[in-house]
Formats: sequence, C-alpha cells, structure tokens
Amino acid sequence: MNKFIGKIHTIKNEESINLVEIDIGGFIINAVTLQLNRSFETGHNVTAICKETEVALHITDHKLIGIENYIPVTIREIKKGRIFTEIGLSSPIGEFRSIATNLSITETNLDVKDKLLALI
Repeated sequence: MNKFIGKIHTIKNEESINLVEIDIGGFIINAVTLQLNRSFETGHNVTAICKETEVALHITDHKLIGIENYIPVTIREIKKGRIFTEIGLSSPIGEFRSIATNLSITETNLDVKDKLLALI
C-alpha cells in the first residue's frame, strides 16, 4: 500500500458521492468516496492510501504502464452535476459509465462523440 500524509483542503459532496481534496506537499490529490468519516473537516491531517495497482504510469505518446485493460470507447452523453460529471460510454463490449470531477472534464475539453480509451 502507498500512504501519503496530508491535510484536507476541501470537502464537497453531491448526492451520495464525496470529493475530498487533500493537500499533500503542495499537490492537491482528489479522493472520491462513497462514505465519509463524520470527523473529517477542512485542515485536518489525513492519510491517503492507494494500492500499487491503482497507480498508472504514462510515457508521452505510448500506452500507460500498469493498466492491463484498455477498451476503445466513444462518449455518448455527458451529464454534468455540481461537482461530478457522469459520462456515458459506448464500446465494443457494450455501454457503461464513468464518473469524473467537473474540473478534469473542463480541463480536457471532452465532448460527445470523442473517442478515448477506457482504462479499467
């Protein structure tokens, strides 16, 4: 397990999904959770944990290292909420969904009919 010590920068929620922004050495790391410890407050120290299998590596113009499942997809719909955006995807194996923060969608300028790779 990878462990990082940081401070809660902000906490946002939409329906049953929470976005906890954690400041770890000046980097803001987003943690998306379905359950949230009621004692969490802005400024509190926390430990962010992620499995080694959840860390993807990227070399420009090459495949990501450490992600085994690549599925070509086309965005069929984008539903923007207050904090999160739900993305409907079409693929050779069927339709499925992804959720991302509004910030990541805005920064990448994703739109309906864009072709991507889903990394699972």
